[in-house]
Amino acid sequence: MKGIRPTCYFRFLFLPALLVFAFAQAVYPQTTEIKLDGIIQDEQGQALPGATIWILPSSKGMTTNEEGYFSTLIAPGQYTITFSFIGYTADTLVVNLTAPQTIVRKLKSSSTLIDEITVTDNPADKQLLQTETGHIHIKKEELESMPFLLGEIDPVRMIQLMPGIHTAGEGSTGFYVRGGAVDQNMISLDNTTIYNPSHLFGFFSIFNGSTINSIDLYKSGIPASYGGRLSSFTDIHTRSGNAQSVHGEGSLGIIAANVLIEGPIKKNKSSFLVAARRTYVDLFLEPLRDMRLIKQDVNYYFYDLNVNADFQLSQKDHLRFRSYLGQDDFEYV
Repeated sequence: MKGIRPTCYFRFLFLPALLVFAFAQAVYPQTTEIKLDGIIQDEQGQALPGATIWILPSSKGMTTNEEGYFSTLIAPGQYTITFSFIGYTADTLVVNLTAPQTIVRKLKSSSTLIDEITVTDNPADKQLLQTETGHIHIKKEELESMPFLLGEIDPVRMIQLMPGIHTAGEGSTGFYVRGGAVDQNMISLDNTTIYNPSHLFGFFSIFNGSTINSIDLYKSGIPASYGGRLSSFTDIHTRSGNAQSVHGEGSLGIIAANVLIEGPIKKNKSSFLVAARRTYVDLFLEPLRDMRLIKQDVNYYFYDLNVNADFQLSQKDHLRFRSYLGQDDFEYV
């Protein structure tokens, strides 16, 4: 009896293994996805939260977060990516994706002249069909469009006008959310909890309206990361400074003055923002005491100071500093 030659024996083992490998590849094909992320900004380098990214031919779409950042996983290949935002000109980019890639796009503002605008009310059940029924997002533009109280932009007054919220009293920054107490509302300024958000015995809030970028109010369905209160959670974010050029603004109200200056530390790379507000009630009280219209020695003033600094370390890395200093000084003798 002749033995099996080694070459034949190897062939008998190789062919079945090859068939098994081919079957596995057909049933379980290998798919490799590559990370594609980026940042969408305006011409001044400000982030555009809610900007839309549409990737063709994959039919994949997404929106940017509050920092203007987006990220997705997609198979290698050539794609046409469209970036759009309301009030800005859409931008298109063709990408041959073979490795992880980060995209930074700056959209140009645009104006459109239309002949007619039809305003219709939202369906009554629209809010019930949303994923987050108790979430209200307030932008800076909406905050600036509201009436000013004594010349001051107060974001808390805007919150008190929202449905499901009732003010704690005239001339007070406190509010009730669907029957809860005032101390059951949690307020955060740049991810820092604020325990006393008011000046002048609750008549004004500590938030300087010229520095506000956005407000997120959760009346129900509060995310677990914002736990700690029963009624509501209010998340207030201040904005970055202008990374292109130096700008300043100021306002003079009935009882307080406000000044803001912003500009680049290094153009297109870093920026600063400094805003200060102070009341001058004490300047009116002194003449009243001299004329003996006020018998008691009363003195009061408050001030707020916001200092922000932003640094773009790389296309994906940002360093942000947020600081606030405020004080109430009251004397009664």
